[in-house]
Amino acid sequence: MPAAITETLPRKGSEVQRAHYFEEVLKGKRFGNAFSETGTKNVEDFQTKIEPDGSDFLVNGKKFYSTGALFADYIPTAAVNAEKKGLLVIIPRETPGLTVIDDWSGFGQRITASGSVVLENVRVKSDWIVPAYKAFDRPTLTGPLSQIIQAAIDGGIARAALIETVRFLWTTLRKDGRDGILSLPFRSPVTISANPLPSERPFSIKREHLDEEKISLRSTRNASLSPHLRKQFLRTM
Repeated sequence: MPAAITETLPRKGSEVQRAHYFEEVLKGKRFGNAFSETGTKNVEDFQTKIEPDGSDFLVNGKKFYSTGALFADYIPTAAVNAEKKGLLVIIPRETPGLTVIDDWSGFGQRITASGSVVLENVRVKSDWIVPAYKAFDRPTLTGPLSQIIQAAIDGGIARAALIETVRFLWTTLRKDGRDGILSLPFRSPVTISANPLPSERPFSIKREHLDEEKISLRSTRNASLSPHLRKQFLRTM
């Protein structure tokens, strides 16, 4: 269940809603999300609308970057009413008019399933609606928590990419005919170097210099591996 839901539901969901949806979580039901939209002025400028229709409501709009929606049993959707107040509508995945499109290409996130969600006259019940705007009348931890999680994910992807780059460079090295010297067969903006770095051979490395003190990763900006990452890389060799 997304952090934004776990923050909003306990704060402003009714007792019946809390009991029902948390019981669904315990049963193993999955909750995705349909929050973000394209072409808006800012993240709070929702164009997805919810309007009364008899005893029910109709939801219309389009979302993108709907993480987890493809695998979800419920798709909590952000929509605004006629007063421009933000509501959270927890819509069952198979509700007529709700379509999840698998159109997201997530580099480094193979199973994020962050596609688009289209809502066309989706009929929802009043007890599916949580007055989310009331949960943010005062500062909460929802935003900071989400940012910390995203930063951790992005940082983990970047660190793994860096380590895999070093591994790739090392396993692609070949002998160039000189005793003990290995070199890459192509040019690259990233180099493995051992001190001293031969200026005419930017991709050369001596095996005997591959130790915790001398191994470094250098880019065109002269960035280098931290001692912690050097240790991690050396453990994979």
